Amino acid sequence: MVAQDSSQQDMIAITQRRSVIGQPLRMRRLVQSLGLRRTNHRVIKKDNNCTRGMINKAIHLLSYELLPANENEQDKQRAKQTDTTGAGQ
Repeated sequence: MVAQDSSQQDMIAITQRRSVIGQPLRMRRLVQSLGLRRTNHRVIKKDNNCTRGMINKAIHLLSYELLPANENEQDKQRAKQTDTTGAGQ
């Protein structure tokens, strides 16, 4: 079995939809370990069993979207631009 190249692997876009205020400490740390910092913050991660398991634990706080391998670069650029433009406000 040949492993997929990281540029060919499907990605998953994860968005934090609800606040972690009032959630158990383990849930807050799980959301933080996904790289999410605030409500409506979006990150792009590799689609693997580890990431899927973390999403399933906090599915009531998150939303996700599968990204095909060929659209990853465009979406990464969009997410980076959105994150940097909103940071200075």
